[in-house]
Amino acid sequence: ERLSATLRDADAVARLGGDEFAVILQKIEELEDAEVVAAKLIQALRAPVMARGHQLIVECSIGMAVYPDHGQESETLLRHADLAMYQAKKLEGGQCCLYSPTLNEQAVERMTLEQDLRRALANGELVVHFQPQISLADGDISGAEALVRWKHPRLGLLGSDRFVPLAEETGLIWELGQQVMDLALRQVARWHEAGLLLPRIAVNVSPSQLRSDLADSVAYLLKKHALPAQCLELEITESGLTADGPQVRELLLRLREIGVNLSVDDFGVGYSSLALLRHLPLTTLKIDRSFVTELPHNQQDLAIVDAMVKLSRSLHLRVVAEGVEAEAQIGVLRLLGCDDMQGYHLCRPLDTDACTAWLGNCRRRFGPRPPPENR
Repeated sequence: ERLSATLRDADAVARLGGDEFAVILQKIEELEDAEVVAAKLIQALRAPVMARGHQLIVECSIGMAVYPDHGQESETLLRHADLAMYQAKKLEGGQCCLYSPTLNEQAVERMTLEQDLRRALANGELVVHFQPQISLADGDISGAEALVRWKHPRLGLLGSDRFVPLAEETGLIWELGQQVMDLALRQVARWHEAGLLLPRIAVNVSPSQLRSDLADSVAYLLKKHALPAQCLELEITESGLTADGPQVRELLLRLREIGVNLSVDDFGVGYSSLALLRHLPLTTLKIDRSFVTELPHNQQDLAIVDAMVKLSRSLHLRVVAEGVEAEAQIGVLRLLGCDDMQGYHLCRPLDTDACTAWLGNCRRRFGPRPPPENR
């Protein structure tokens, strides 16, 4: 009713199915006229709706395709408007987007990459790189973070940002996460057999992986590789920890009963940090790189990191600073009492062979400098 009331008599509106509607605008002289109508439709739907005593706000996203520029056939125009709508949904907050040929290219590329990712999971094309974590107290290696990479046969080595979001959108993230954990634990077991005792391996866990059977899966993989649970740390973002509160807390308690360490990743950039630390059985806090980058010169960041470390101390949490890229940052973090650090200044992510060599030569290379001799 709201859509119809906003349009002219010559225009048409139809429900395509679910929550999707199509509008046909007749006799549009300029593209700007269509954009004005789209803005009016968005505004019309934003007015509150009362349902069973509750006031609801409905947002919509609109994609537009113009005849004949964007297609000659109705099916083509609808498909292109649909692509534009999905682009608008990515922007969030009631947006309108016009179709462009690049959207078609992006859709084809995404579909191709999804097919490639399914093949990669079946063919073992995923590999794990490792970024060491160093103790600020004595310079020994305290652990490493496992970072997934994809050896794509056509595109080369891809970072996680190229395919992990796609895996989350397409429901492949569980299988991907299981493969990464399996690969990481298998390599740690091999290092232990070779006498290279890595104290801890941190593996990132997507919010979509926080399922009730995650604890059983982790226990199975630890048993498979004959590793103690204490050597595994799961890194979870604040957004993941706040989703489905009671269910997530129950899952984390089960993981802690197994003996797995639990880290809140990118701490300080979310909105529920203190509540997380109070209610969840966490063991580690990772200070987001955004608070480390400008140390020691940014006094606000210095105060925030100091407060985070003191808070963690009172809660008996291990503190890891990520994004360390300068020697001056190390001195400040050590002075503030931070436990561990990782970043490009210490070591970039390494493939298995490079990390094996690095582990064999890393003893105390980052320890505190001895005091200068009296002259």
